[in-house]
Amino acid sequence: MSQPSPDERLRERLAHLPDACRALLAAMDRRAEDGGGDVPIVLHVTREGEVWSLSVPVRYKRRKS
Repeated sequence: MSQPSPDERLRERLAHLPDACRALLAAMDRRAEDGGGDVPIVLHVTREGEVWSLSVPVRYKRRKS
């Protein structure tokens, strides 16, 4: 029996967090539109090693009109 790849393992652990995954994708899209850069995320992990929440801090910037 083969071991799952790292991306398969991560996908399995994040499968129950669809809203967080959508927020992460949206943050990545916004960062790409701004010319690239870092997208900070915070994973909250249980003692058993399971991811129970994911936070995507959102930064707002004001543009002069």
